[in-house]
Amino acid sequence: MKRRRWVLALPVALVAALATVTTAPVAAAPTWVAATTISGDDAAAAKPAVVATDGAGNTTAVWETELGGILRIRAATHAAGGAWSDPVTISSLDTDSSAPSVDVDAAGVVTAVWLVNESAIYSIASATRSTNGTWSSPIPLGAATSGSEPKVAVSDAGHATAVWSRDTGTYDEIRAAQRTSAGVWGAAQSLSESGRDALHPDVDVHRASGQATVVWDRSDGTHTVIQMSFRGPGNASWSDPLDMSNDQQSATDAHVAIADVGQTTIAWTRFDGAKSRVQAMWNFSDGIWGGATTLSGADQDAFDVRVAVDGLGEATVVWRRYNGSVYIVQASSHLLEGPWSAVSPLSDPAHTAMYPNVAAGSGEGAVASWYSQPTASWETRASRRSGGSWGSAQLLGGDVDPFHVPGIGVTAQGDALVTWAEPGGGPVRVRARALDVAGPALQAFLAPTTGTALRTTSFSASAIDTWSSVASYDWTFGDGEIATGPSVTHKYAKSGIYHPTLIVTDTLGNTTTRRVILKVAARPVIKVLRLAKGTIHVGGRTTLTVKLNCAATLKLVFKGKTRGVTAVRTKKLPRGTSTLTITTFVGGKKLKPDTYVISATANDNTGTSAPKRVTLKVVR
Repeated sequence: MKRRRWVLALPVALVAALATVTTAPVAAAPTWVAATTISGDDAAAAKPAVVATDGAGNTTAVWETELGGILRIRAATHAAGGAWSDPVTISSLDTDSSAPSVDVDAAGVVTAVWLVNESAIYSIASATRSTNGTWSSPIPLGAATSGSEPKVAVSDAGHATAVWSRDTGTYDEIRAAQRTSAGVWGAAQSLSESGRDALHPDVDVHRASGQATVVWDRSDGTHTVIQMSFRGPGNASWSDPLDMSNDQQSATDAHVAIADVGQTTIAWTRFDGAKSRVQAMWNFSDGIWGGATTLSGADQDAFDVRVAVDGLGEATVVWRRYNGSVYIVQASSHLLEGPWSAVSPLSDPAHTAMYPNVAAGSGEGAVASWYSQPTASWETRASRRSGGSWGSAQLLGGDVDPFHVPGIGVTAQGDALVTWAEPGGGPVRVRARALDVAGPALQAFLAPTTGTALRTTSFSASAIDTWSSVASYDWTFGDGEIATGPSVTHKYAKSGIYHPTLIVTDTLGNTTTRRVILKVAARPVIKVLRLAKGTIHVGGRTTLTVKLNCAATLKLVFKGKTRGVTAVRTKKLPRGTSTLTITTFVGGKKLKPDTYVISATANDNTGTSAPKRVTLKVVR
């Protein structure tokens, strides 16, 4: 099970989010950053880490290693924008543990399961890593077999489904346990039919609804058949097993991936009587399964199937196929209910390739990794599919241990991490290399959608980049002005509709853009203030002509020069020119003979205008 992560869910603070436009991160040049050792140097032997990434770009790697003569499960976490934590042991310190699987929910809570071997008695254990970075003590889930391959998948809400195989004494069966969002594991249930061996389970969940689908292969006495069972959201019971492959020939090694739109894709290897072939099947939007499609060529054997689905619902299947002289890695994809693409070769056809793996994120595309042997030693290689085509294979590391599938994970933003085991002339270490594709992720972004001309408007943002660092914050305000920095201010000279835009760039040149629609209102302005007559007699009158740039409340303050008499008059006026009658009776006060300065201001919800003044002389 390799599938996309959910749509990015960061703690982004937005002012007027409905008017905010986010463009997809732009990859200047997808770059594989330098490889790093995440396991430490204290392991006698280690296997590649399995990987889970959350919506904020945090990555957790979990692997099997030998410490002090005991197989243990170790884990390390890379916080987005930070560094790898020191590895910690999450399994029992005195009991062999192996074959880990890991997944993460929308809140960032990580769940791991693994196989425990205590004096030839096998069981399944689980532990969780909370958002504060602390791992819980292991919890037993149920009995298992020595060949068990435990897998776990978790919904956005934290509902977990763990699957494994168990020896009943007469046959192997598929078992499943489920954990509620409250963190309580239920009793394990049998999914496969009794009487015949059922092995090699895989599981995925629909992240939004929590519906789980499990696949495995089961013997019918003559052949092995791929079977499936699902458990709907809120249902207490699993469906009866459903045969997916043709029962006339053996099929095995099934894997499942579920798109956010709900479509499920299953891929497996099937023997056609002469060669092993890769087949896949998916269900339509109405839930009805289509027939199996054979993806690999008919003339040579194909094995090691893996499947992933991206944010657009496009499923990708990878496998290795014998070309007559060496094994090569191949891939095929289909978008929702469309046809499968032509087979794409990923590895160099001149050199043997082994153990392909694939993962996808919330955007379009996928990343595949495998081992290749161009010389006497093996190396780790990877390729990225974007825009419907695969890029050239990239060398990630050399002199690697090629006997276990490389770990791979893709973040919601499209960055990837590949892990492998590398002897390095000493202890076998877990090595990892990240693909930096995405621009920085905004953690906070504050920008108004309304403003006032000639007033200071504030903008701010903070961002992190998963695998590199933030290099710059560049703002354009839509009026020809620019600024740089995480916090800036700007004054618009006049009213209008503007599109202030932020571009955040990481050290590799990948960018993220955020834009808002900002309506700048004009502050009230008194364009004209004019008296028809500047002198009137007591009991007389004149007219005051006022022209406003917008509707506002006009305030007139009359202040005498010699007597100190102050009177106030207010009046709501429309935009444009208005005429007011001015008498010697203002605001309940009589204006006695004197010279008065009339100070006028206009006010609305955007602010107050600059004052204008005229002089009125009152005589007997």
